Amino acid sequence: MASLANALRTGSLVSMIPEGTTWCGLASGRFTTATFQAAIDGGVPVRPIALRYRPADGRETSRPAFIGPESLIASLRRVAALRGLVLEIHICPGDRRGPRGEPS
Repeated sequence: MASLANALRTGSLVSMIPEGTTWCGLASGRFTTATFQAAIDGGVPVRPIALRYRPADGRETSRPAFIGPESLIASLRRVAALRGLVLEIHICPGDRRGPRGEPS
């Protein structure tokens, strides 16, 4: 966490999945807050972003999901080959906390 907090303090952008994995469909797992401690220790804001992939007709789909032993390259190739895929990006309100986790 100390290395991550230092990277954040110096302006590095970090992406993390607080559930520890990606989820397919409507299911979701429990959030693990440990990596958020680095943002608190670094005194930097957290900006939650949710990604949702849908076909052009708006249905739910699991086709772009990264699941199992598939490599990152294989997953990227498979998703790039999906025609009409729409990526929705939901940028949630950010949060800035002080070094002890208090709102600042």
